[in-house]
Amino acid sequence: MAERYASVAVDNNRQGWGVAAFICLLALAAAFTAWTIHKRTYQHPRMPINTIQHGAVASAEAVVG
Repeated sequence: MAERYASVAVDNNRQGWGVAAFICLLALAAAFTAWTIHKRTYQHPRMPINTIQHGAVASAEAVVG
């Protein structure tokens, strides 16, 4: 005996859009967080070490010796 699967109406265009929107917002939040961290912490490789703000490195002696 064949089962009747068509007894429940299915609207495939409505299923999962909330989860998809949440994942997209989560990806945007992660990208914005990564960009913010990069902007706050990036230092150019040729930047002299003595121009680093106070507090970033305890002292030059601690780094050298």
